[in-house]
Amino acid sequence: MTALIAASAEGHTDVARLLLKRGAELEAKNQTGLTALAAAAMQGRADTTRLLLESGADIETKGTSGATPLYVACAFGRHLTARLLLDSGADLEAKTTSGLTPLLIAVFNAQAEAVKLLLEHGADAEATSNAVPASAQAANAQPTGEFAGAGFRHGDSHKARAPRRTQGAVEGTKVSLMFRIYDKPGALVDVLTIMANHGISLTRIESKPTKASDKLFDFQVDFEGTPEDPRLEPALKDLRAHTVVADLQEAVNVPWFPTRARDIDEFSAKTLDAGAELEADHPGFKDAEYRERRRMIVKNATTFRHGDTIPRVEYSAQEVETWGLVYSKLREYTDKYAVSAYKEIMPLMEEHCGYAEDNIPQAADISRFLHQATGFTLRPVSGLLSARDFLNALAFRVFFSTQYIRHHSRPLYTPEPDICHELMGHAPMFADPDFASFSHEIGLASLGASDEEIERLATCYWFSVEFGLCMEDGQRKAYGAGLLSSFGELEFACSPDRPAGGRDDFPKYKPWEPEVAAVQEYPITTYQPVYFVAESMQDAKERMRDYCEGLARPFGVRYEPYTSSVSVDRALVRMEPKREELEE
Repeated sequence: MTALIAASAEGHTDVARLLLKRGAELEAKNQTGLTALAAAAMQGRADTTRLLLESGADIETKGTSGATPLYVACAFGRHLTARLLLDSGADLEAKTTSGLTPLLIAVFNAQAEAVKLLLEHGADAEATSNAVPASAQAANAQPTGEFAGAGFRHGDSHKARAPRRTQGAVEGTKVSLMFRIYDKPGALVDVLTIMANHGISLTRIESKPTKASDKLFDFQVDFEGTPEDPRLEPALKDLRAHTVVADLQEAVNVPWFPTRARDIDEFSAKTLDAGAELEADHPGFKDAEYRERRRMIVKNATTFRHGDTIPRVEYSAQEVETWGLVYSKLREYTDKYAVSAYKEIMPLMEEHCGYAEDNIPQAADISRFLHQATGFTLRPVSGLLSARDFLNALAFRVFFSTQYIRHHSRPLYTPEPDICHELMGHAPMFADPDFASFSHEIGLASLGASDEEIERLATCYWFSVEFGLCMEDGQRKAYGAGLLSSFGELEFACSPDRPAGGRDDFPKYKPWEPEVAAVQEYPITTYQPVYFVAESMQDAKERMRDYCEGLARPFGVRYEPYTSSVSVDRALVRMEPKREELEE
């Protein structure tokens, strides 16, 4: 993120004007392809938007997903900046790579003022998209609300009750078809031409040799539509005349997963333990006042819904003192052993989020900062989640974070994640684009994954996001939160000298290979005997992406950042666990 983009997102018009006078690049983009104009439009900074337009900013520049400044303004309901863009000639019908226009995204996100504005300026009220995220199509199956009479469909507001999981329902509007053809030149082209002639647009195609003959190939394809689609019967008739076999296929059964960020509301309270409940060996187990304090803070998580602002906590003087002891100690050690990205980000968090020895920063401020940097947000949690639910949230760039702090009697020890771990260990790294993308990859890979794959992904997460190391200038540096929030283990893992972290021995270091890390055993109550070391954060991200792409998941996923949703490329049935599995 450039200084101009940051100033534009914050609405610091005078700062932006100064930067422009000093030659700041007007069309520079951040990691998601947003320019300063798009950032100002997305945050509703009208004065800054006006300045950038007057300075000649490209009004039609597109981000990595094809989003224009008008699109992002409408996606977030910034009707004032949207009006400025429209008055300056912004294209009403510009589409993203997934086929969404500003009007469609405003409708799907229930942005009433933006919809009215676009219609007033002549937006096509009959606009459609065959590539609308499946989650949006499913959520908007019934016309409700203000735009129902006009033929618009939109989802519930974030305050509405989360939709119930449907057992056995086909996800989205995909149809699966299998056909078999002879292995000869032009055979596949002929079949695809038939589909194109019937207006069928494929979302997925997969091939494999048949077991019966090496001269035959089976193809599995998926396309937008329903089994009742009038195009289907004539298309099948033509296909059967040109193939050995052509038949519809059943949708694939996969474990349930969220398709929209608001779906996280369904499982956020389904924790494996309660954050207010303590084990007998916890330092605060016998402290009734501390336990009651935890219960009060945990309530923030149980009532939180997607789109809410995280409640602020008024921390006591004793809690701030505990934080200060941890903060000063960790700042000393992270200056020595943290990756450079962490050390560059921490001063920004001190400036913008209130990180200080005498102040516990608020999760709401940190979440806002992270969202502007990489699209990640924090969400309060009431206890320990299952690995599947925790990883699924990462797919939507959502990180579950506690708001309570460890017991004051042992400020340098905690048997569980607390705000020191979350805010000193995790939060700063989520502002780094490479680390954010790394975490997002793991989350996307977890959607619909088997239990075995979830276990392997969770283990990769442990050895990277929690205890990962990478090389910088020939030295091992930490990027994992478990290390960055524990000065003793941080020194043990990174220092070339001994004793370190109160130990005389050295751990074992292995190169970062996710397929190896995925099956590595580990303890949870002692220093790690094994650490995985990447060549760089970029290397860690690329290797994790390669590993995720190699997982045997029967469908592909695409993330749409402006609707906080995912779309899939084939017909699925998201299956609920059986009741006895839930009770286990």
